[in-house]
Formats: sequence, C-alpha cells, structure tokens
Amino acid sequence: MDVCQYLNIPWGYHFRPGDDELVKYLYQYEAGGPEPSEELIRKEDIFGDKEPWELFRCNSGEKVQYFFTQLKMKAKKSMEGSRFERTVGKKVNGKRPGTWHGQDKGSPVLVNSNGALLGYKRSFLYKNENEKDHHKKWLLKEFYLCEDLIKILSEKYPTSFSQRKSFVLCALRKKEDEETNTRSRMEGVGVEMALEFLEDDTSEAMRPLTESR
Repeated sequence: MDVCQYLNIPWGYHFRPGDDELVKYLYQYEAGGPEPSEELIRKEDIFGDKEPWELFRCNSGEKVQYFFTQLKMKAKKSMEGSRFERTVGKKVNGKRPGTWHGQDKGSPVLVNSNGALLGYKRSFLYKNENEKDHHKKWLLKEFYLCEDLIKILSEKYPTSFSQRKSFVLCALRKKEDEETNTRSRMEGVGVEMALEFLEDDTSEAMRPLTESR
C-alpha cells in the first residue's frame, strides 16, 4: 500500500492530525483496521528497551511522530496509583533507567465539530538523570478511548478488540518543539455523534508542506 494512501494523504502534504483525529485512528485500529504505515503512525514498544531519541527519526522532517503502543500492566499498583509500566531503556540490574513521568491526570478529547467525547490524553515528561542531554527533554502525549467507546468496540468488534484493547496512540516530540493545540472544543454531546465522526473514512490530517499548525 502507498504510504500516502493509508490515511488518504496526498503527496506534498505534512501529517498534522488534531487530537480528535488521533483518537479516531486509535478507534479504527482497535476495530480491526490495517497495520499502520511506517511513514505516518508506527507500531513500537514505547515503554521498552528503546530510548525516545532512538525511536525518533530526526531526518524525517516531522517535529511530532506518532506510534501505536501496547500498555503493560504492573505486577503491583504504584503509590501514585498507576496500573501501567512506563519505564524505558535497557535494564540495568533488573531496572530500566528512564521513566515517563506523568504531568497531569488526563484531559478530555472531543470531536472538533460537535463536542462529543471521544477519549482522553495524558502528558508525560522523560526523566533519566544518567542521560544529561535528554533528561526532561522529551515529551509524550498518550491518547486513549473513553469507556463508552471501549464498550461499543467490545460488542461490535469482539475479535479484533480483544487483540488490540491494550493499545494507545502516542505523540512523541522534543521538548523545545512543543506546540499548543488551539482547537476549540464543546461539551455535552452524546456517544452517537462521537460514533458518526469515528466511523467516517475521511481525514483532515493532511496539511500542505508550507502550512504550519
């Protein structure tokens, strides 16, 4: 498959999805969509042996890079209440040296056009005092679906969802490249309007090379 056909993005355009588009891709992936294009959204173990700068393709020209990754349950819930492992790097004496440290408890992601709730996003900061050049220099946004949509997926697509239900979509960038999403949002719209958006095959993620966001 042509890498620009995967998300209907023509040649000569950058990939600049909004938060709602990212949750849409996650929904479609968990519903049994195709494996992602290596050029647009890669499938990687974000919370594994590779450090963020080893995952980030500096020669791609993209300041933000996107990944589907599978969350890993902790053997025991942490004092902070997290159920998932977010350590990173090759293990030293049985422990990974780096960690993705949570910066917030999550904020809602709404459909840009009608305000329906799709899911949530959380912000993380990379910490590893052994890597002075990278300590607190990398940012991660983690996107995940809301409970209503998870329930719908489990009922409509039980086979594919059972295989992919622990996946999230992550946006990785260097800290100095952090941008603010300025999309306006509305609240209080039901799950039916969220589904209308999620199951629409069109995408607004394509942006001309000369356009910045």
